[in-house]
Amino acid sequence: MNTSRPGTPVVVSTPNDRRGLLTWIWVGLGLIVLSVALMPFDAVCSDSIAEFADDGTVLRRVLKLPYHFFARWGFVAIPLLLLIFRDRVRLLVGFAIPMAVGASVHGLKFLVGRARPQQSSGPYEFHPFGDPRLHFDSYPSAHAVYAAMLAALLGIYFPRWRPVLILLAIMVCVARVAQERHFVSDVIAGAGLGIAIVYASAYWLGQPFFHRLAWNQTRTVHETR
Repeated sequence: MNTSRPGTPVVVSTPNDRRGLLTWIWVGLGLIVLSVALMPFDAVCSDSIAEFADDGTVLRRVLKLPYHFFARWGFVAIPLLLLIFRDRVRLLVGFAIPMAVGASVHGLKFLVGRARPQQSSGPYEFHPFGDPRLHFDSYPSAHAVYAAMLAALLGIYFPRWRPVLILLAIMVCVARVAQERHFVSDVIAGAGLGIAIVYASAYWLGQPFFHRLAWNQTRTVHETR
């Protein structure tokens, strides 16, 4: 018997849904492993990107276009968007939990203590538990983590926009390398961590907290009776 309230969307989690979530979790973990494998090529790849998208070029300005949304505005805009839907409480919980877990990336950066590229000390300069004020906090990139998390969440809410969202998140990652704030492996690890956190949260909490949004879900209970 269906005990859900009238007007509340019934979301059923199927085995295929859970397999899809597991696939994305493995993609995220795979990117983290790839980031370690790419460390020997960090200097060459990062220098090439920084030179190609040098400061003042059109490419650098284009790469920075989605930066503020994924770094700041998105954390306010998305919760405000979720408030208009009927199952807003569950959606907000689904948004808050991966964001809270993602905040732990700053502890990981402190633990790893990798020097940033602008220090010109190479990709193998590590000072675990080093002072972040001395820029020993390069790996993983927090901006890449948050960009990947917001892109993954919005991709769940609006699947048709997923390719565009992935492209925008990649632009944020490339911009961080072009600004010489991170090595390539830093942003790949950050993106992988962000993806893994979001889809692991969705796998753990269940699809009612992470599902596709449609504007007809904003109707009130009385309108759907």
